Amino acid sequence: MSALRCRLAAACLLLSAPLAQAAVKPGLEGAQDLFRRNRWEEARAHLRAQWAALPAKDQAAATFLIGRSCVREAEFYRAARQLGIEVGLAYYKELLAQRSNRSVALVPLFASFYQLEAGEDREAERGLLAAEGAASLPPEWRATARLRRAVALSRLAGGPVPALQQPSAEARFWRLLLTSAADPSVAAADRRERLLAAPVLFRASRAAAAESLLAAVDLDLPDAESKADPRKLLRFHDPLLAAAWERVCWERAALALRPLAAAGTGTERVLAGYYLGLSLVRLGAPGEAVPFLQPATTAAELGPLQSTARLLLAASSWKGRVPPASELLPLWEATQAQPEAVLAWDELRRKDLLRAEPYATRLDARLNVLLPPGERAAGALVASWALARLRRGDDPGSLVALLSEHRDDANKNKIDWNDPLLLLALAAANARTQQYAQSLETLFELSKSFPGLRWLQWNLQGVYAARQKAGGETRISQ
Repeated sequence: MSALRCRLAAACLLLSAPLAQAAVKPGLEGAQDLFRRNRWEEARAHLRAQWAALPAKDQAAATFLIGRSCVREAEFYRAARQLGIEVGLAYYKELLAQRSNRSVALVPLFASFYQLEAGEDREAERGLLAAEGAASLPPEWRATARLRRAVALSRLAGGPVPALQQPSAEARFWRLLLTSAADPSVAAADRRERLLAAPVLFRASRAAAAESLLAAVDLDLPDAESKADPRKLLRFHDPLLAAAWERVCWERAALALRPLAAAGTGTERVLAGYYLGLSLVRLGAPGEAVPFLQPATTAAELGPLQSTARLLLAASSWKGRVPPASELLPLWEATQAQPEAVLAWDELRRKDLLRAEPYATRLDARLNVLLPPGERAAGALVASWALARLRRGDDPGSLVALLSEHRDDANKNKIDWNDPLLLLALAAANARTQQYAQSLETLFELSKSFPGLRWLQWNLQGVYAARQKAGGETRISQ
């Protein structure tokens, strides 16, 4: 090789070296670099550590970066929770199909938990009723089954849940989910209680107390284990805790963005208002979102996101009612040109809207052509599109190909070069095509930066072991 080629090769190696190895610049510039590399928590920590030395002119942009990074994290965990429920249902179906597992009372109990999270209330209620009377279950799990059965019955009947008045962390969390009632008197001791209590404390404007509870929480621990069969270990993860963690992420986003949205100036205020409104909608607080979404519908700084803001604002009034065609169709025509808004329409799907347009036919037709072939788009947008198509049952093989086109081949599972949501969507598509090893490899890399994915990994590994007839348990390193 010539000297020139050697120098060029060395230069290429330097350019392709991991960005994470480079020294982080001080101040806002360093945080922005970390954010671009999808190091969201590191970006926040970097800014908070240097806040006292941050110039006043940079503080609005720094505040927005903190809030926006929290939104990105919340979006990631929202998608992870949805995938985790799907994988969990598949895992427990496999467990229940094996005769040796039917005597383990935790198996049908946790299967019911996943059914409840998936909205399969009738099936969940039957399993939880059986669990209430299972003498082999510890008393605390029978009490949990009793509470969640009350939730299932309430959702089936559309009425109140008397059991929610009990003074437990879980009852208070369900009360928050179902009625938006936040009880500031939460007491929490163990890991489960802390995770379930934290979102309630955030809603009750006790963020410091919530963060104190979360400071020592390990998101990846199992909630129960069984060695009934000495040849294998069964670990059980409660999907409700993933729902609690997602809410924590949205609450952190709302907390970070609210001061800037309320009293900021310029572009940062407009953007903060939009993302605060989005966070509040995700938290089930549409009434709080309205004053922030309203100005976002006409803010030129938002560009395409104006359409999404308009949709979210309109949807804030849909709770408890089915909007008429005279309201839906003009809104659809005004927003359907923007991919972000179309994906928001898909997120707002409800059973009582499925016969109305655009849900009856127009939304799916628009999703088919949302991003033209060969178009380069942001990784998060491509990922959200792929996840929406997976939810409606599109061919996962074609989605693997689509997502792979947008992944950096040289650094295929590294978040410095790939959007984390894109990688998660690829893991989901690979799981649907039964390419479990590839899916687990991606999840394992993601788990290095995002805690709280162990439940998803464990359940997917269980599906892999059962469906691939692997010898023994197929497990990644712990």
